[in-house]
Amino acid sequence: MIWDAFGKALAQMGDTRFLRVLALGIALTIGLLIGVYVGFVWMIGMFVPDTMTLPWIGEIGGIDTAIGIGGAIALIIASVFLMVPVASAFSGIFLDSVADAVEARHYPALPPADAPPLGDTLISSFNFFFLLVFLNILGLILFFW
Repeated sequence: MIWDAFGKALAQMGDTRFLRVLALGIALTIGLLIGVYVGFVWMIGMFVPDTMTLPWIGEIGGIDTAIGIGGAIALIIASVFLMVPVASAFSGIFLDSVADAVEARHYPALPPADAPPLGDTLISSFNFFFLLVFLNILGLILFFW
């Protein structure tokens, strides 16, 4: 029975409600990752000096630029690994509209289901996020092993 319902959901992937959740998840993920990058660059500008004086060497400039470039590279690498878990977490928040679309098309005789509380939805979404992050880290370790 569950495989039948899963097949019906997959067959409905072109539905606008499905595509809306997908687009919203990707857009929020990209927005969050850009926001983290902007916040990181701002923090570097706030706490890292432009120049530093070292004994026996003298004044060294461009420290904030070097840390900014290194941080940008680190954030791009982290974004590669975090894109799927973060997009899944955001998409998980909006999965009710996907379930409503499947129920409306394939189960019109059933009464509408009650929406779960927002807190439960957020908890489930973040639990799934942390599971995906854990599995990505485990996969990365196994890859290098």
